[in-house]
Amino acid sequence: MNGWGKRRRWVYGYRCIDMRQARQEVRWGYVGKTSSKPTYRDAQHRNDKDWSWAIRGSMVLLYDGYCGRISLWFREIYWIWKLNPMFNVDWNKMNPDRITPWQARALYKRAGAPYPR
Repeated sequence: MNGWGKRRRWVYGYRCIDMRQARQEVRWGYVGKTSSKPTYRDAQHRNDKDWSWAIRGSMVLLYDGYCGRISLWFREIYWIWKLNPMFNVDWNKMNPDRITPWQARALYKRAGAPYPR
């Protein structure tokens, strides 16, 4: 960290299966931000989200650089608006393809997940 409160931070995204469609295409599922190591945050999401089994591929780093917390927050909002991920709640309510948390629990519950990890 330098004297201006800037430290290395990341904005990341996941591509996930869209269970609402018969073809079950892979789309942007989630965008997040972190000041922790991306591998640490990746492990958290893969263990605690109802839709974690539907993640396809690796975490995608959308921003990797040095910035303050407010700048990181704006960068996350930018990527949410640009990618229209399915599972984000904040800054994504105008997205017509958004899946609400209760819909995600019903569609993606871990029990009976159709695809193995």
